[in-house]
Amino acid sequence: MSGLAEPPLGRCEPSFSTEDRIKNHHQSKAFEEDYSYLRIAGHGSFATVYEAVCRRSGEKVACKSLLKEDNAGWRKEVFMCQSVQASERTKTSKVMRILDVYETEYEAFIVSDLCSGGDLLDWMTSQCDASRKVWFTELRSLIMVQNMLQAAEACHRAGLAHLDLKPENFCFRSPDPFSDLILVDFGSAEPFAFAPYAKDSSAYQKEMDDHVGEQELSRMIGTAKYMSPEVWGGRFSSRSDVWSIGVILYALLSNQLPFSIQEENDLFKDPSKSVLPFLESQMRQRFWAHVSDTSKKIVCWMLNPDPSVRASTTESLAAITALVECILERSRAEDIVGKKHSHAGSKNDELYSQTLAQAMHRFETSKHKSVPERAL
Repeated sequence: MSGLAEPPLGRCEPSFSTEDRIKNHHQSKAFEEDYSYLRIAGHGSFATVYEAVCRRSGEKVACKSLLKEDNAGWRKEVFMCQSVQASERTKTSKVMRILDVYETEYEAFIVSDLCSGGDLLDWMTSQCDASRKVWFTELRSLIMVQNMLQAAEACHRAGLAHLDLKPENFCFRSPDPFSDLILVDFGSAEPFAFAPYAKDSSAYQKEMDDHVGEQELSRMIGTAKYMSPEVWGGRFSSRSDVWSIGVILYALLSNQLPFSIQEENDLFKDPSKSVLPFLESQMRQRFWAHVSDTSKKIVCWMLNPDPSVRASTTESLAAITALVECILERSRAEDIVGKKHSHAGSKNDELYSQTLAQAMHRFETSKHKSVPERAL
Protein backbone atom coordinates (compact mmCIF):
# COMPACT_ATOMS: atom_id res chain seq x y z
CA MET A 1 0.00 0.00 0.00
CA SER A 2 2.77 2.36 -0.89
CA GLY A 3 2.30 5.52 -2.89
CA LEU A 4 -0.92 6.66 -1.20
CA ALA A 5 -2.40 9.79 -2.72
CA GLU A 6 -1.79 13.12 -1.05
CA PRO A 7 -4.80 14.39 0.90
CA PRO A 8 -6.84 17.08 -0.82
CA LEU A 9 -6.77 20.68 0.33
CA GLY A 10 -8.93 21.38 3.32
CA ARG A 11 -8.19 18.13 5.10
CA CYS A 12 -9.05 18.49 8.76
CA GLU A 13 -8.14 15.48 10.85
CA PRO A 14 -8.57 15.78 14.63
CA SER A 15 -5.53 15.48 16.86
CA PHE A 16 -5.75 12.75 19.46
CA SER A 17 -2.46 13.40 21.26
CA THR A 18 -3.74 15.82 23.89
CA GLU A 19 -5.30 14.43 27.05
CA ASP A 20 -7.58 17.44 27.51
CA ARG A 21 -9.72 16.21 24.60
CA ILE A 22 -10.88 13.27 26.72
CA LYS A 23 -13.86 13.96 28.97
CA ASN A 24 -13.96 12.91 32.64
CA HIS A 25 -10.22 12.21 32.54
CA HIS A 26 -8.63 11.67 35.99
CA GLN A 27 -4.85 11.69 36.32
CA SER A 28 -4.47 12.56 40.00
CA LYS A 29 -7.10 10.16 41.30
CA ALA A 30 -7.02 6.37 41.49
CA PHE A 31 -9.77 4.22 39.96
CA GLU A 32 -10.18 2.39 43.27
CA GLU A 33 -11.19 5.63 45.00
CA ASP A 34 -14.44 5.73 43.04
CA TYR A 35 -15.05 2.09 42.08
CA SER A 36 -14.71 -1.42 43.50
CA TYR A 37 -13.87 -4.49 41.41
CA LEU A 38 -16.47 -7.27 41.40
CA ARG A 39 -15.18 -9.85 38.92
CA ILE A 40 -13.28 -10.34 35.67
CA ALA A 41 -15.77 -10.16 32.81
CA GLY A 42 -13.31 -10.92 30.01
CA HIS A 43 -9.74 -10.51 28.89
CA GLY A 44 -7.72 -10.34 25.71
CA SER A 45 -4.12 -10.01 24.64
CA PHE A 46 -3.80 -6.35 25.62
CA ALA A 47 -6.60 -5.59 28.10
CA THR A 48 -8.79 -7.01 30.84
CA VAL A 49 -12.45 -6.08 31.35
CA TYR A 50 -13.86 -6.07 34.87
CA GLU A 51 -17.33 -5.71 36.26
CA ALA A 52 -17.16 -3.04 38.93
CA VAL A 53 -19.48 -0.96 41.10
CA CYS A 54 -19.51 2.77 41.76
CA ARG A 55 -18.86 3.43 45.46
CA ARG A 56 -21.01 6.56 45.39
CA SER A 57 -24.12 5.43 43.47
CA GLY A 58 -23.94 1.64 43.65
CA GLU A 59 -24.28 1.45 39.85
CA LYS A 60 -22.59 -1.50 38.17
CA VAL A 61 -20.21 -0.60 35.36
CA ALA A 62 -17.61 -2.14 33.07
CA CYS A 63 -13.94 -1.22 33.42
CA LYS A 64 -11.35 -1.90 30.73
CA SER A 65 -7.88 -2.04 32.26
CA LEU A 66 -4.87 -1.82 29.93
CA LEU A 67 -1.14 -1.24 29.89
CA LYS A 68 -0.39 1.99 28.04
CA GLU A 69 2.80 0.69 26.46
CA ASP A 70 0.83 -2.14 24.81
CA ASN A 71 -1.99 0.16 23.70
CA ALA A 72 -0.41 3.25 22.18
CA GLY A 73 -3.70 4.40 20.63
CA TRP A 74 -5.88 4.12 23.71
CA ARG A 75 -6.52 7.87 23.99
CA LYS A 76 -7.67 7.99 20.38
CA GLU A 77 -10.00 5.06 21.03
CA VAL A 78 -11.57 6.87 23.99
CA PHE A 79 -11.92 10.14 22.11
CA MET A 80 -13.51 8.49 19.08
CA CYS A 81 -16.15 6.81 21.22
CA GLN A 82 -16.83 9.96 23.25
CA SER A 83 -17.14 12.06 20.09
CA VAL A 84 -20.23 10.06 19.05
CA GLN A 85 -21.96 10.90 22.33
CA ALA A 86 -20.72 14.51 22.43
CA SER A 87 -23.44 15.99 20.21
CA GLU A 88 -27.21 15.79 20.51
CA ARG A 89 -27.23 15.22 16.74
CA THR A 90 -25.26 11.96 16.99
CA LYS A 91 -25.90 10.86 20.58
CA THR A 92 -27.45 7.38 20.69
CA SER A 93 -28.24 4.65 23.17
CA LYS A 94 -26.83 2.11 20.70
CA VAL A 95 -23.19 3.15 21.31
CA MET A 96 -21.42 2.55 24.61
CA ARG A 97 -20.98 5.53 26.93
CA ILE A 98 -17.59 6.14 28.49
CA LEU A 99 -18.27 7.44 31.99
CA ASP A 100 -14.78 7.99 33.41
CA VAL A 101 -11.14 7.57 32.41
CA TYR A 102 -8.35 7.05 34.96
CA GLU A 103 -4.67 7.14 34.12
CA THR A 104 -1.56 6.20 36.06
CA GLU A 105 2.03 6.17 34.92
CA TYR A 106 1.68 2.74 33.31
CA GLU A 107 -2.03 1.92 33.14
CA ALA A 108 -5.35 3.32 31.95
CA PHE A 109 -8.81 2.41 33.23
CA ILE A 110 -11.78 3.11 30.95
CA VAL A 111 -15.15 2.99 32.72
CA SER A 112 -18.28 2.48 30.62
CA ASP A 113 -21.86 1.30 30.86
CA LEU A 114 -22.16 -2.38 31.72
CA CYS A 115 -23.66 -4.58 29.00
CA SER A 116 -24.58 -7.63 31.06
CA GLY A 117 -26.12 -9.75 28.31
CA GLY A 118 -22.91 -10.91 26.64
CA ASP A 119 -21.92 -10.36 23.02
CA LEU A 120 -23.82 -11.27 19.86
CA LEU A 121 -21.37 -13.97 18.79
CA ASP A 122 -21.87 -15.92 22.02
CA TRP A 123 -25.64 -15.57 21.62
CA MET A 124 -25.56 -16.78 18.01
CA THR A 125 -23.42 -19.74 19.00
CA SER A 126 -25.73 -20.63 21.89
CA GLN A 127 -28.76 -20.64 19.59
CA CYS A 128 -27.29 -23.26 17.26
CA ASP A 129 -27.84 -26.91 18.06
CA ALA A 130 -24.78 -28.93 17.07
CA SER A 131 -26.97 -31.65 15.53
CA ARG A 132 -28.94 -29.39 13.18
CA LYS A 133 -28.93 -25.96 11.64
CA VAL A 134 -31.08 -23.38 13.42
CA TRP A 135 -32.00 -20.18 11.62
CA PHE A 136 -32.93 -17.03 13.46
CA THR A 137 -36.25 -15.58 12.36
CA GLU A 138 -36.12 -12.97 9.63
CA LEU A 139 -37.83 -10.36 11.81
CA ARG A 140 -35.48 -10.91 14.76
CA SER A 141 -32.44 -10.68 12.49
CA LEU A 142 -33.66 -7.47 10.89
CA ILE A 143 -34.39 -5.82 14.24
CA MET A 144 -30.90 -6.65 15.54
CA VAL A 145 -29.36 -5.22 12.37
CA GLN A 146 -31.51 -2.11 12.85
CA ASN A 147 -29.69 -1.59 16.16
CA MET A 148 -26.32 -2.06 14.45
CA LEU A 149 -27.11 0.42 11.69
CA GLN A 150 -28.37 2.99 14.19
CA ALA A 151 -25.03 2.76 16.00
CA ALA A 152 -23.00 2.88 12.78
CA GLU A 153 -24.99 5.80 11.39
CA ALA A 154 -24.30 7.79 14.59
CA CYS A 155 -20.58 7.11 14.15
CA HIS A 156 -20.68 8.21 10.53
CA ARG A 157 -22.59 11.40 11.29
CA ALA A 158 -19.98 12.10 13.99
CA GLY A 159 -17.29 11.88 11.33
CA LEU A 160 -15.73 8.46 11.83
CA ALA A 161 -15.83 4.87 10.62
CA HIS A 162 -15.73 2.07 13.19
CA LEU A 163 -13.90 -0.41 10.90
CA ASP A 164 -14.28 -3.39 13.22
CA LEU A 165 -17.97 -4.22 13.14
CA LYS A 166 -18.43 -7.88 14.02
CA PRO A 167 -20.71 -9.89 16.34
CA GLU A 168 -18.14 -9.75 19.18
CA ASN A 169 -18.36 -5.94 19.22
CA PHE A 170 -22.13 -5.82 19.70
CA CYS A 171 -23.27 -6.59 23.25
CA PHE A 172 -26.76 -7.02 24.70
CA ARG A 173 -27.60 -4.33 27.20
CA SER A 174 -29.13 -6.86 29.63
CA PRO A 175 -29.47 -10.66 29.92
CA ASP A 176 -32.83 -10.33 28.18
CA PRO A 177 -32.01 -11.54 24.63
CA PHE A 178 -34.53 -9.02 23.27
CA SER A 179 -32.67 -6.08 24.80
CA ASP A 180 -30.86 -3.58 22.59
CA LEU A 181 -27.48 -4.30 21.04
CA ILE A 182 -24.75 -1.83 22.00
CA LEU A 183 -21.66 -1.09 19.89
CA VAL A 184 -18.38 -1.33 21.81
CA ASP A 185 -14.60 -1.25 21.19
CA PHE A 186 -13.44 1.70 19.09
CA GLY A 187 -9.85 0.48 18.85
CA SER A 188 -9.89 0.43 15.03
CA ALA A 189 -12.02 3.54 14.46
CA GLU A 190 -10.70 6.19 12.10
CA PRO A 191 -11.92 9.73 11.33
CA PHE A 192 -13.04 10.84 7.89
CA ALA A 193 -10.22 13.12 6.81
CA PHE A 194 -11.15 13.87 3.20
CA ALA A 195 -14.94 14.27 3.15
CA PRO A 196 -17.91 14.17 5.55
CA TYR A 197 -20.40 11.32 5.67
CA ALA A 198 -22.44 10.94 2.48
CA LYS A 199 -25.89 9.74 3.53
CA ASP A 200 -26.97 8.79 0.01
CA SER A 201 -25.28 7.53 -3.12
CA SER A 202 -25.61 10.82 -4.99
CA ALA A 203 -23.42 12.56 -2.39
CA TYR A 204 -20.77 9.83 -2.19
CA GLN A 205 -17.47 10.34 -4.02
CA LYS A 206 -15.31 7.25 -4.22
CA GLU A 207 -12.13 9.26 -4.85
CA MET A 208 -12.60 10.90 -1.43
CA ASP A 209 -12.21 7.60 0.45
CA ASP A 210 -9.67 7.67 3.27
CA HIS A 211 -6.61 5.46 3.51
CA VAL A 212 -5.90 2.55 5.84
CA GLY A 213 -2.23 2.40 6.78
CA GLU A 214 -0.41 -0.92 6.91
CA GLN A 215 -0.25 -0.78 10.71
CA GLU A 216 -4.00 -0.19 11.02
CA LEU A 217 -4.74 -2.90 8.45
CA SER A 218 -2.58 -5.44 10.28
CA ARG A 219 -4.53 -4.70 13.47
CA MET A 220 -7.78 -5.62 11.69
CA ILE A 221 -6.57 -8.85 10.10
CA GLY A 222 -8.08 -10.87 12.94
CA THR A 223 -11.55 -9.94 11.69
CA ALA A 224 -10.81 -10.33 7.99
CA LYS A 225 -14.09 -12.12 7.24
CA TYR A 226 -15.99 -8.87 7.93
CA MET A 227 -13.68 -6.58 5.95
CA SER A 228 -14.83 -5.04 2.68
CA PRO A 229 -12.89 -5.36 -0.59
CA GLU A 230 -11.81 -1.72 -0.50
CA VAL A 231 -10.39 -2.04 3.02
CA TRP A 232 -8.27 -4.94 1.79
CA GLY A 233 -7.07 -2.50 -0.87
CA GLY A 234 -6.06 0.11 1.71
CA ARG A 235 -9.05 2.46 1.50
CA PHE A 236 -12.16 3.01 3.63
CA SER A 237 -15.32 5.06 3.95
CA SER A 238 -18.62 4.80 5.80
CA ARG A 239 -19.61 2.18 3.20
CA SER A 240 -16.95 -0.16 4.62
CA ASP A 241 -18.97 -0.44 7.84
CA VAL A 242 -22.12 -1.17 5.81
CA TRP A 243 -20.34 -4.15 4.21
CA SER A 244 -19.45 -5.50 7.67
CA ILE A 245 -23.05 -5.24 8.88
CA GLY A 246 -24.18 -6.84 5.62
CA VAL A 247 -21.96 -9.84 6.41
CA ILE A 248 -23.56 -10.08 9.88
CA LEU A 249 -27.08 -9.86 8.39
CA TYR A 250 -26.19 -12.59 5.89
CA ALA A 251 -24.99 -14.79 8.77
CA LEU A 252 -28.10 -14.16 10.87
CA LEU A 253 -30.44 -15.00 7.99
CA SER A 254 -28.61 -18.09 6.73
CA ASN A 255 -26.59 -19.33 9.71
CA GLN A 256 -23.36 -19.11 7.73
CA LEU A 257 -20.89 -16.48 6.55
CA PRO A 258 -21.13 -15.39 2.90
CA PHE A 259 -17.52 -16.22 2.00
CA SER A 260 -14.95 -18.76 3.12
CA ILE A 261 -11.34 -17.59 3.25
CA GLN A 262 -10.65 -19.31 -0.08
CA GLU A 263 -13.79 -17.87 -1.68
CA GLU A 264 -12.84 -14.43 -0.43
CA ASN A 265 -9.35 -14.76 -1.90
CA ASP A 266 -10.78 -15.83 -5.27
CA LEU A 267 -13.76 -13.44 -5.44
CA PHE A 268 -11.88 -10.35 -4.28
CA LYS A 269 -9.42 -10.61 -7.18
CA ASP A 270 -12.15 -9.08 -9.35
CA PRO A 271 -15.02 -8.35 -6.94
CA SER A 272 -17.05 -6.17 -9.32
CA LYS A 273 -17.69 -9.17 -11.60
CA SER A 274 -17.77 -12.06 -9.16
CA VAL A 275 -19.33 -11.15 -5.80
CA LEU A 276 -22.97 -10.49 -6.73
CA PRO A 277 -23.34 -13.55 -9.02
CA PHE A 278 -21.87 -15.65 -6.21
CA LEU A 279 -24.35 -14.22 -3.68
CA GLU A 280 -27.25 -14.85 -6.07
CA SER A 281 -26.29 -18.49 -6.41
CA GLN A 282 -25.98 -18.88 -2.64
CA MET A 283 -29.40 -17.36 -2.07
CA ARG A 284 -31.01 -20.01 -4.24
CA GLN A 285 -29.93 -22.67 -1.72
CA ARG A 286 -32.35 -24.23 0.76
CA PHE A 287 -31.00 -22.33 3.77
CA TRP A 288 -32.35 -19.11 2.19
CA ALA A 289 -35.82 -20.53 1.46
CA HIS A 290 -37.38 -18.90 4.55
CA VAL A 291 -36.04 -15.41 3.68
CA SER A 292 -38.09 -12.87 1.72
CA ASP A 293 -36.86 -11.52 -1.60
CA THR A 294 -36.81 -8.05 -0.06
CA SER A 295 -34.30 -9.09 2.59
CA LYS A 296 -32.18 -10.77 -0.07
CA LYS A 297 -32.14 -7.58 -2.12
CA ILE A 298 -31.11 -5.54 0.92
CA VAL A 299 -28.26 -7.97 1.72
CA CYS A 300 -27.03 -7.71 -1.89
CA TRP A 301 -27.22 -3.93 -1.70
CA MET A 302 -25.14 -3.88 1.49
CA LEU A 303 -22.65 -6.38 0.05
CA ASN A 304 -22.20 -4.69 -3.30
CA PRO A 305 -18.42 -4.74 -3.88
CA ASP A 306 -18.51 -1.25 -5.40
CA PRO A 307 -18.81 1.27 -2.53
CA SER A 308 -20.21 3.90 -4.92
CA VAL A 309 -23.24 1.63 -5.45
CA ARG A 310 -23.38 0.08 -1.99
CA ALA A 311 -26.00 1.44 0.39
CA SER A 312 -25.11 3.98 3.04
CA THR A 313 -26.05 3.33 6.66
CA THR A 314 -28.93 5.78 6.27
CA GLU A 315 -30.25 4.02 3.16
CA SER A 316 -29.81 0.54 4.68
CA LEU A 317 -31.57 1.62 7.86
CA ALA A 318 -34.50 3.12 5.93
CA ALA A 319 -34.95 -0.03 3.85
CA ILE A 320 -34.75 -2.40 6.82
CA THR A 321 -37.05 -0.24 8.94
CA ALA A 322 -39.65 -0.27 6.15
CA LEU A 323 -39.46 -4.06 5.92
CA VAL A 324 -39.69 -4.53 9.70
CA GLU A 325 -42.79 -2.31 9.80
CA CYS A 326 -44.42 -4.33 7.03
CA ILE A 327 -43.67 -7.68 8.69
CA LEU A 328 -45.14 -6.36 11.95
CA GLU A 329 -48.20 -5.10 10.07
CA ARG A 330 -48.57 -8.54 8.54
CA SER A 331 -48.36 -10.16 11.97
CA ARG A 332 -51.04 -7.87 13.41
CA ALA A 333 -53.27 -8.44 10.38
CA GLU A 334 -52.88 -12.20 10.67
CA ASP A 335 -53.94 -12.02 14.32
CA ILE A 336 -57.08 -10.13 13.34
CA VAL A 337 -57.89 -12.46 10.44
CA GLY A 338 -57.17 -15.52 12.59
CA LYS A 339 -59.73 -14.40 15.15
CA LYS A 340 -62.40 -13.87 12.50
CA HIS A 341 -61.76 -16.88 10.27
CA SER A 342 -60.81 -20.35 11.34
CA HIS A 343 -59.61 -21.20 7.82
CA ALA A 344 -57.61 -18.11 6.94
CA GLY A 345 -54.64 -19.65 5.12
CA SER A 346 -55.27 -18.09 1.71
CA LYS A 347 -56.26 -14.79 3.30
CA ASN A 348 -53.00 -14.75 5.26
CA ASP A 349 -51.04 -15.51 2.10
CA GLU A 350 -52.73 -12.56 0.42
CA LEU A 351 -51.89 -10.28 3.35
CA TYR A 352 -48.29 -11.51 3.32
CA SER A 353 -47.97 -10.73 -0.38
CA GLN A 354 -49.48 -7.29 0.13
CA THR A 355 -47.21 -6.33 3.02
CA LEU A 356 -44.08 -7.57 1.26
CA ALA A 357 -45.15 -5.64 -1.83
CA GLN A 358 -45.44 -2.53 0.36
CA ALA A 359 -41.98 -3.20 1.79
CA MET A 360 -40.54 -3.65 -1.69
CA HIS A 361 -42.10 -0.35 -2.79
CA ARG A 362 -40.63 1.49 0.22
CA PHE A 363 -37.29 -0.22 -0.38
CA GLU A 364 -37.22 0.79 -4.04
CA THR A 365 -38.12 4.36 -3.04
CA SER A 366 -35.36 4.53 -0.40
CA LYS A 367 -32.62 3.13 -2.59
CA HIS A 368 -33.26 5.47 -5.55
CA LYS A 369 -31.01 4.00 -8.24
CA SER A 370 -28.49 2.37 -5.95
CA VAL A 371 -29.28 -1.32 -6.35
CA PRO A 372 -27.68 -2.78 -9.48
CA GLU A 373 -29.55 -4.94 -11.94
CA ARG A 374 -27.56 -7.95 -10.77
CA ALA A 375 -28.99 -7.72 -7.25
CA LEU A 376 -31.80 -10.16 -6.66
